[in-house]
Amino acid sequence: MAHGYKIYQGSKRLNPKGNLPLIIVVAQKQVGQAFTEHFIFTGLEKPALLFQATGYGTGRNVSQDEFDQLVNIDNLIGAQLESAKAHLENSLFEADGSLHGQLFLDGQKFKYEMVDDQPLIHLAMSKKCKSEIAEMLAKTQSQALEPLEKALQILSRIEVKPLV
Repeated sequence: MAHGYKIYQGSKRLNPKGNLPLIIVVAQKQVGQAFTEHFIFTGLEKPALLFQATGYGTGRNVSQDEFDQLVNIDNLIGAQLESAKAHLENSLFEADGSLHGQLFLDGQKFKYEMVDDQPLIHLAMSKKCKSEIAEMLAKTQSQALEPLEKALQILSRIEVKPLV
C-alpha cells in the first residue's frame, strides 16, 4: 500500500492573530482504489479546521491495470491540493466576502508554498489548534500521518506558559 502526505502554507494570514493557513494533503493507494484527504488549518476562529475526503476506484470502464498505471500518489496529492485551495477560498468567501475579495480578487496573489513538517509542529507547540490537530488525527483514514502522529500527540501534552 502506497501513501504519502505534503504540507502547504499560505502566504497571507486570514486573521491578524491567527497562523498562516496550513493545508495537509494525504493520499493512500491500494490495488484498484485510492483515497485522498485534506485538512486545512485556516487561522480563523470559525472555521478553524476544514476537512474533505475523496475516494477513487476503477469503476466499470477502467481496468485495474489502467488505474494502477495512471493513478499515483503524486497526482492524487496534486488533485486534492486543488480541491483544498477551492475549499479554503469558498469557505472564506462564505465567511467574509470582503476579505475574500482583498485576498483573491483584487490583484493580490495568495500563494501556497510546499513546506516541511515544521509549521505543523510549531502550530502544535503553540497550542492554538490543539483540538483541531486532535480532530485531524482522529478523522484521517490514512496511514500516511502515522510518523507525525506520535510527535504531535507529545507536543499537545507539553505545558506552555508565559514567563512574565
